[in-house]
Amino acid sequence: MSNEKVKEIVNLTPHDVVLVLGNGRKLTIQRSGNVLRLPETVKNTADIEYQGEKIPVVDKELGLADASLLPRVDGRIYIVPIVIAQLLNRDDFYVPDDLIRDDKGTVIGARRLARVKRGN
Repeated sequence: MSNEKVKEIVNLTPHDVVLVLGNGRKLTIQRSGNVLRLPETVKNTADIEYQGEKIPVVDKELGLADASLLPRVDGRIYIVPIVIAQLLNRDDFYVPDDLIRDDKGTVIGARRLARVKRGN
């Protein structure tokens, strides 16, 4: 992979993405306000029983996000939820990678971005 010049990063996740760069500086990519999600439909409901308790369960059917609404633009990349990147396999979709967590396990940043490619 060669170095690429990026003019615009559009964050389509529900939260700001904080990148902690090698020099220790932080770069925050603000959420755009639009979140790319998979449409879902509830198909069935039922209960399972565990230790004498009933736990409600639903079957969900996931559709595909309509990535055609996101035009490919030279110099623009999108930060998307990982499941979207895995399913849609676009080279302009990136996810936060090498996550940094606080002492409670909450993600507070990432050291890099990753492009997710499907294998065979």
